Amino acid sequence: MDQVKSKLQADTIGRYTGPRDCIQQTWVTEGIRGFFRGLSTCVVRAFAVNAATFWGVNYVATVLIKNL
Repeated sequence: MDQVKSKLQADTIGRYTGPRDCIQQTWVTEGIRGFFRGLSTCVVRAFAVNAATFWGVNYVATVLIKNL
């Protein structure tokens, strides 16, 4: 669904008439791979973002506990 959303947002020339049309055109032109483009990049980014968030929450919690 994220790939369909991204394609619809980037469509400035009116290629798609809606989500269903976008899904159909993607399936016909790119096959199943068209729905998973960019997945590896997203997973790597998610790992980094979640690791930083986890570190930040632990750091703040530790600082707050020490200052109480």
